[in-house]
Amino acid sequence: MSNNETVLLVDDEPDLLESCRRILESEFNCVTTTNPNE
Repeated sequence: MSNNETVLLVDDEPDLLESCRRILESEFNCVTTTNPNE
């Protein structure tokens, strides 16, 4: 299984968070998950 194409970003992936930040700056929706149960 590969997570390279996952849409959900997790906080333990700095590169994905950086991508998320860029997405947000581009006015696209971005979802970050730290703990779905919270």
